[in-house]
Amino acid sequence: MAGAWRLSDELRTAGTVPMVASGHRRCSYRAKGQVLDWWVADHLVGRPYRHVLGFNALETWRMSRDSSYTRLSRRPEYPLAAWGWTREDAGGYLHELFGEPFARSCCTYCPFQAGKTGIADMLARWLAEPDAAAAALLLEARALTLNAKMPLFASKAAITIVRDQQLHTVLDAFTDLQHATTWSVYEVRRITTGGAMTRTARGPSGAASPSWPPAAARPCARNWPVRPPGSARR
Repeated sequence: MAGAWRLSDELRTAGTVPMVASGHRRCSYRAKGQVLDWWVADHLVGRPYRHVLGFNALETWRMSRDSSYTRLSRRPEYPLAAWGWTREDAGGYLHELFGEPFARSCCTYCPFQAGKTGIADMLARWLAEPDAAAAALLLEARALTLNAKMPLFASKAAITIVRDQQLHTVLDAFTDLQHATTWSVYEVRRITTGGAMTRTARGPSGAASPSWPPAAARPCARNWPVRPPGSARR
């Protein structure tokens, strides 16, 4: 499912990956919560409404968090929890109704899918959809090129997991995608403070400025070196 402007479009344009800040999933709020809030404000205009969510009976922490967002006009309801249904109960019902299992869904580039309990499912999804996995790797590759501290997963870069698990079809799809992608060259500069400023120079104002190149500077796209201002291209 793809709309006119997807979260992946925004991440690709900004050269970043989904992030968590202060315990909040900014990607979820940006792509889901904020959009729903705008729709409600535009179409319901303060009228009371029911908001039905599919949290299962064991997800008490999600229901508690969701209830904290409630305004006077919003009445959240959690029918699965009210019925005492777990995820397994819901999955069993769907399997009985449709005759096939329903896998857990998420974005192919979700930063939370590589945990101990979810990584096996992620690897299976990526093997089944190598092109989607390659798109996730490209998002990460762009982000790492601009900022080496920005892997897709907190514990390990996605490309490292793919290589360690020898997902050759995913690697092949990623290589093909890189060859088909337009490349750009960026000059990346970092603002450094404290110990990172190994040498300083003082300008007319007397303010200190970091030496070139900054300690935190990283190679730009295609690993071409960053050039100091005014230097000749080799």
